[in-house]
Amino acid sequence: MKFNTALNLLLIASLVGAAVCGCNGKVHNGRTVADIIGDSAGLPRPPAFLDPSLSEQVILESGVNYASGGGGILNETGRPMGCIPFQRVLSTTGKCQERANKLALSFINKAARKLLDDLETELPNASFKFGDAYNVIDDDIHNPYRYGFDNADSPCCSLGRIRPALTCTPASTLCGDRTKYVFWDEYHPSDTANELIAKELIKKFGFMGGKPPTPAPESAIAPSPSDD
Repeated sequence: MKFNTALNLLLIASLVGAAVCGCNGKVHNGRTVADIIGDSAGLPRPPAFLDPSLSEQVILESGVNYASGGGGILNETGRPMGCIPFQRVLSTTGKCQERANKLALSFINKAARKLLDDLETELPNASFKFGDAYNVIDDDIHNPYRYGFDNADSPCCSLGRIRPALTCTPASTLCGDRTKYVFWDEYHPSDTANELIAKELIKKFGFMGGKPPTPAPESAIAPSPSDD
């Protein structure tokens, strides 16, 4: 199979390549990094992995979206896992857990790059690009004010003092302004952080042109509590 554009290669490689994680698919309509990159190029968003209407033909033509599962525990294809809120709250100091960060870097520098080398050998008519977001998120976390964030160590959506929580639920408490948070919940970057990651990857890979990303749908954004 020969792909037509570099951007399609990035999206399909990141989404289809995630099958090794055995993840169950996108369970929300928030934007992933791949969604934002695809929007910028005017590409249709691929369906969720567990979409009941999926067929083999659709998968071959458009790929599938594994959402946060696309990178397994290393969301967005590698990031400082020791600095996500879940890891911080489990530590005795509230700081990043460097052991987890070293594991993430080991995955990026060794396992993931070897996997891409092997795939390019096995599939000579395809090309792949590795969307390494580690340094982007690491800079967001350690220099949040530079990017307009006020909070880089706790989630916008949580169960208040009951932490760590499994994920964001209807019973959760929301922050006043989600755009000021690097993390949406205990594990995942916020929509604002995902957009920053996507823009950096677009620049890194030299993808020019396209149109502005499509904003997250209203139903994907829970209302913020009143600041009164």
